[in-house]
Amino acid sequence: MALPPAIPEGPRSPLSCRNAAGDRCRGQSIVAPSNPAAFADFIVSAVHRFGKYFDWVELWNEPNNLYDWDWRLDPEWRIYSEMAGAAARAARALGKKTVLAGMCPTDLNWLRLMCDRGVMDSIDIVGLHGFPGTWEFDWRRWRYQIIKVKRLLAESGQHAEIWITKTGFSTWKHDEHQQLRAFIDALDAPVPRLYWYAARDLHPDLPAQDGFHVDERHYHFGLKRADNSPKLLFRLWASGGLAAALRSRGMRRGGYY
Repeated sequence: MALPPAIPEGPRSPLSCRNAAGDRCRGQSIVAPSNPAAFADFIVSAVHRFGKYFDWVELWNEPNNLYDWDWRLDPEWRIYSEMAGAAARAARALGKKTVLAGMCPTDLNWLRLMCDRGVMDSIDIVGLHGFPGTWEFDWRRWRYQIIKVKRLLAESGQHAEIWITKTGFSTWKHDEHQQLRAFIDALDAPVPRLYWYAARDLHPDLPAQDGFHVDERHYHFGLKRADNSPKLLFRLWASGGLAAALRSRGMRRGGYY
């Protein structure tokens, strides 16, 4: 699908690595691998085979989210810390920079644990995920979230950058103006890089992560609908670039914060 004109081409996107260590699923949650070192082995293999195509390695996905890491079986994230720390050191040894997988929600206690366990000593970027108005409703804008994380990193003697590695807004209630506002708010965040989810709605014939139409919100994050028809944000972006989207910030149709 052709996307509208956006930011000039820059650094390559990170390789996102998750569920690649021979782990299995228990119900709908991802279980910690029986051999945490296997994840570092996978990273080494991926870098040797495909390293010319990427500069960054994102380690796992939303490890403080039950769907992506069953913390009931690893309640203190000791296995995750061992696995992610070893993988980060392996990636760095091969000349790659590392991204600590996006927290969802932003959990300062969890991040402090990663600092205390030494994981952050081998991390270049802290990734944040957030979906204001879709799954987070007690929301105080991205700027507030990022200030909190920066403060904690400084207190812990860490100097990692912060990226928004996943954000978006589901138009399952047909509220395309709110998707536009969520996009503008993310653009205003004081981060050097963000990743917007998604280009197109999930096709209604496909299952989402938690099952087939268990949560309709999963099916409506796209800039375009499943039939390829454009939503408001896409139309503005395609017709006048990011500047057109930003000029629309004066539009008011309620708010999610």
